[in-house]
Formats: sequence, C-alpha cells, structure tokens
Amino acid sequence: MFADDADLEAELGVDSLKQMELMSALANKYGLPQLPTGFRISEYSTIPDVADLVRKLAGGEAPQGRRA
Repeated sequence: MFADDADLEAELGVDSLKQMELMSALANKYGLPQLPTGFRISEYSTIPDVADLVRKLAGGEAPQGRRA
C-alpha cells in the first residue's frame, strides 16, 4: 500500500519511460487525444496527478504545466 502523494519515480521507482508507457496505455484505453508538444510527464508525479490529467484530457482540456 502507498499514500496518494507518493512520488511515482522517487518513492515507487516508476521512471519517466515507464510513466510515458503508462500514459500511452491510458490514452489507448480511454481514447485520449495526443499529448501536446512540450508535454512533460515529470510534472505529473503522483497517481492523483495522473488521474487529474486523464480526466482533463478526456474532457477536452489541454494539460497545463504544474511547475513554473
């Protein structure tokens, strides 16, 4: 079991390549649009962050970077 705020890479060992594979699988499963140029998966570092991103993409919203 892990906390919702567990960092995918630092705490769970899910590197950026695996994170992109996860996003690709989610995109295929839910018919999400292509990610925009400049998209940075590292800005979505927890499961709730990724879930929010999927909800936004499914609703037609463009992802906004989380960090300055």
